[in-house]
Amino acid sequence: MLRFYFNRRIVAGLVAALSILFVLAYLSNENKLRLVANSDSVAHTLDVLFHAERVLSHAINLELGQRGYTITGNDTFLLTYAAARRRWPEELNRLRQLTVDNDLQQSRVNDLQHTLRKLTEFSDSAVQTRKVSRENAIKLNSSLEGKGLLDGVRRIVAAFQAEEHRLLAIRSGRNEIGISRYNRTFILLLVATTLILLLIFYAINVNLRARIRTENRLKIALHEIEDLYDNAPCGYHSLDENGVFVNANSTLCNWLGYKRGELLGKVRFRDIISEADQALFEESFPKFKATGAIYDMEFTLIGKDKRELPVVLSAIAIKDKDGRYLKSRSISIDNTDRKSAEMEIKNLNQELEAFTYSVSHDLRAPLRSIDGYARILQEDYSQKLDAEGERVINVIMNNARRMGKLIDDLLEFARLGRKDLQRVNVDMTGLVNSIKKELLEEQKGRSIEVDVKSLHNAPVDIDMIRQVWINLLANALKYTGKVPHAHIEISSTKSDHSVEYIVKDNGVGFDMAYVSKLFGVFQRLHRPQDFSGTGVGLAIVRRVVEKHDGQVWATGAVNQGASFHFTIPTNNG
Repeated sequence: MLRFYFNRRIVAGLVAALSILFVLAYLSNENKLRLVANSDSVAHTLDVLFHAERVLSHAINLELGQRGYTITGNDTFLLTYAAARRRWPEELNRLRQLTVDNDLQQSRVNDLQHTLRKLTEFSDSAVQTRKVSRENAIKLNSSLEGKGLLDGVRRIVAAFQAEEHRLLAIRSGRNEIGISRYNRTFILLLVATTLILLLIFYAINVNLRARIRTENRLKIALHEIEDLYDNAPCGYHSLDENGVFVNANSTLCNWLGYKRGELLGKVRFRDIISEADQALFEESFPKFKATGAIYDMEFTLIGKDKRELPVVLSAIAIKDKDGRYLKSRSISIDNTDRKSAEMEIKNLNQELEAFTYSVSHDLRAPLRSIDGYARILQEDYSQKLDAEGERVINVIMNNARRMGKLIDDLLEFARLGRKDLQRVNVDMTGLVNSIKKELLEEQKGRSIEVDVKSLHNAPVDIDMIRQVWINLLANALKYTGKVPHAHIEISSTKSDHSVEYIVKDNGVGFDMAYVSKLFGVFQRLHRPQDFSGTGVGLAIVRRVVEKHDGQVWATGAVNQGASFHFTIPTNNG
């Protein structure tokens, strides 16, 4: 009979070795499962980010398509618009399916769907309006509602992507911690199990096979990511701390006509932008490295063949744990179509201004003749005219004068588009008080209080800004004409980058439903028989303020007064 005799220490060692072996097997399996799970999570997150980017891309194409059609009337833009309109619901449904287990992301998908529907409705309206009236379609787009909705889509997609990146960072962090713990334990157990090296080797071999399978899957995923990066419809690149290219995708290289090897480590970003953009880059790049992000900056890239390509660039900075800048992660979007559209709009506006100036100037002579001959009739033949004849002549003269005032306003409006700004730091309080004195001399017999607060100064063209104050104060005096005691208050507030001026009155006000018409040429919210005017004054206000890179708006309510606001930037030379 075969007997086995075991030393207690051997038995204890064998038991310990077997226990260690089981622990090694357990840890190896757990590590393998974590790696597999993390790989799946990474692939899932990348899939989510890809479809989120596709949704944003379709939203941009939807807006660009309808805007391009609105401006040019070219049916080619409708193809882009129709394709984006058809495809974004498919991408959004795929996004919803991918995030079905995340209530926060599902909520953002719902917000995204709501905003996209509104953007689609606005775009449909713009397209249909363009088929009827180009002017109305351009006015509709000028409301910036489409841009606001598109910006809303961008914000939701950015929040959506940020959440996915956060989840990816958490999962990766957990995986790194697990791997680190596993490696430390493995080393300690390896030392303790020298006598069972073959068994440990077997366990390692099993673990390595699992890792190889995982690495193969990661390589496939990495290849897909690299393909997406390299052949994206936009340019991607990275710059080191000196602004030298350290990475660039094929799209950007093709745009510029360079091979990747000709760019990386050899060419600075400033070397491939236009001379006009050099100062902007020199100013913005240090700020970018400090703040960590820039958005929607416009540059003109210069290709190897000297061809110009306008782009819109956004970037984030990659930093180490101590906050030191490592490189940028930048995206460039081809801005050619938008620039062409802007140039076309600019040319059309210049043509319109020239036409307005020419027509208004040519109308002055016949109007003077009409007014002059009517005055001759009144003075030389008044005794031969009955009361009705006198009334008709007065109507002719009044309308001629009103038409003359309208022509003067149109000429002033046209001149504003041609006049260059001559900025000086203006004493606004003194300027407004002088205008107040001049205008109140024409309001004899009325009970009027004009309270001019101490106003902040601002760098402006004094002649242009004087016209703004004249128009706004005259407007307030006119629309308080039917209240027993007119009260007008003029004040200002100052922020880091601009001064806001406010003209507030207690007059007849207006319905906010029609506020979009307030600053348009010939747009009047009150009947001419109730309040005189040509409908050009507030349009001149808007033209002057926008020429100063400021903004103008108004608030009010019927029979409760109105407030007119405009801003002047303080950081423009």
